[in-house]
Amino acid sequence: MSRNKKIFQVRALHSYFDKNECKCLTFEPSKSTLKLMQRFGLHIHLHNDGFSFFATTKDSINNYLAYIETVSRKSSFEFEIQPKIDNFNVFTDLPVDWSGTISFNTDNESNILSNGTLDIEKNYSFKKSTGSLALLTINFKDILKYGDLDSFTEFQIKFNRRATQWQYYIINRSAVKLDNPKISSKTDINFTGPVKTTIATGIEALLFTSGEQLIPLSKTPLYKFSLINESAVLENTAKSKTSSKIIFNALPNPKTEMIGFKVDTDTKLVSSPMYVYI
Repeated sequence: MSRNKKIFQVRALHSYFDKNECKCLTFEPSKSTLKLMQRFGLHIHLHNDGFSFFATTKDSINNYLAYIETVSRKSSFEFEIQPKIDNFNVFTDLPVDWSGTISFNTDNESNILSNGTLDIEKNYSFKKSTGSLALLTINFKDILKYGDLDSFTEFQIKFNRRATQWQYYIINRSAVKLDNPKISSKTDINFTGPVKTTIATGIEALLFTSGEQLIPLSKTPLYKFSLINESAVLENTAKSKTSSKIIFNALPNPKTEMIGFKVDTDTKLVSSPMYVYI
């Protein structure tokens, strides 16, 4: 009797999200793979972070894939990957000014097998985009190579979060005393500035940046920075000490839904500008 057999499973990870849980992608069989599914009793079961692929057969997976390849002259399954989130390219570490399609292929020599799961490395195509973010190719030979007779084959694709230069524009609307403002934190991240500047609306602001130190973006805020004002307090004619006053506790972390996406044309540096009114 024929029964459902899981051939392989694909899981997507993204370091921007908590616990790397990537629920922001869709997986669709390509036209050629869809024809194979309809012809040979294959079907897909979608998960929040990937999918499982099944065959309805009483034969072994080895023999069944060999049969499909002989009859159809196809040797792989293909799946088009699209983001569910509009700003995926903003928080994902993709090449600046890149336009193309990412390729994930199970026969990539850079792939890494870890604890029974094959991590599929990405390649960037700079050819005209196919309309999909990425194309995933699962070769029949690799399903058999990395699987065994008693279990299905596991594949994994990964995306990394983008790191940007954080920029804080401090707009002083309340005439708060800022004779020596600084950004403080309990991390080893140091902000340069302030530099007096004028924002697009014509309002003057003080600009602090993380300089050449790029800070990774994350869905959940990970960093706590505070705007303080330091002033010297004279104790006597020979000594003085510094007094710090918190002006703005817990400055915002970038949110891709709210920030700009600015690329410096000379350095290709991506920055995350944030406007703080005090």
